[in-house]
Amino acid sequence: MTRRVAMLAYPEVQMLDVMGPLEVFARTSRWLRDNRKADRDAYRIEILGLKRGVFRASSGLRLHADRRFGEVRRGLDTLLIAGGVGTRKYYAHPPLLRWIRRQAGWVRRLASVCTGSFFLAEAGLLKGRRATTHWGWCARMARLYPEVRLEPDTIFVRDGSIYTSAGVTARRVAMSPRNFARVFTREVGTTPARFTTSTRVETARRLLEESSDDLQKISDLTGLGSTESMRRAFLRAVGIPPSRYRERFNRHHRTGTGARP
Repeated sequence: MTRRVAMLAYPEVQMLDVMGPLEVFARTSRWLRDNRKADRDAYRIEILGLKRGVFRASSGLRLHADRRFGEVRRGLDTLLIAGGVGTRKYYAHPPLLRWIRRQAGWVRRLASVCTGSFFLAEAGLLKGRRATTHWGWCARMARLYPEVRLEPDTIFVRDGSIYTSAGVTARRVAMSPRNFARVFTREVGTTPARFTTSTRVETARRLLEESSDDLQKISDLTGLGSTESMRRAFLRAVGIPPSRYRERFNRHHRTGTGARP
C-alpha cells in the first residue's frame, strides 16, 4: 500500500523544513525499491499550498504546490506543516485552520516542523498536549497558548497522533560546527554539505518537472551555482544530466532555453 504524505507550505516558508522531511520519505521509498524489491512506492509525497503553483520560500528559492490545500479531503496518511518566517502571516488563516482541524480527524499522523506548531496551536489541536517549537518562538507560544504543555528544551515531542519538532542549530545545542557535523552525520546518515546538495537537487528536479525556467535560472534559484555544477550534481544524484531529466519528466514536454549541460 502506498501512503500519501503531504507537506503544507506557504510563502516565506523555511526551505529546509519542507525538503528535509520529504526527502526522508522519498529516500525510504527508493531504498525499499532498491533493497527490498518493493513493487510500489511506500510513500507518495506532495506539497500543498495556499494555491496551486509556484511560490517563494524565505531563501528566495521557489517551491511548487501540487494542489491547493482545500482540494485535499480524505486520503492522506501523514500531514506535515512546515515553519518559517511566513508563519507570522498565515498561522491564523481561518480557512486553513478549518481544513487542518478536519484533517486532524482523518490522518494517521499530524506533524509540525519548527514554527509550524503555531498552526496546530491556533487550531486548538495542542490544548493540554505536550509540544515544542523553535527555541526562538517558545516565549511567544507560551504567551499566546498557555494551555499548551510546552517543552522548550526538547527537540521532538509526540503526543498521541500529533508530533511537533523544534528548530535546531549548532549554536543552540552548544556544539562546535565540527562536532555538529559529526552528530548530524551519525543521526542523518550523510554530512550536512551532502544533505544540502541533495536538498538543492531535489528542488531542481521539481522545477525541471514543473516549470519552463531555463537551466541557468534553475541553478541560480536552487543555489547549485553554474549549469556545469548542476550537471555534476545531477549526474552524481540522479544518473542523468538536467536536460535529459527535463525531457523525460516535464509534464508539459518543454525543454529549457539555457545551455544544455
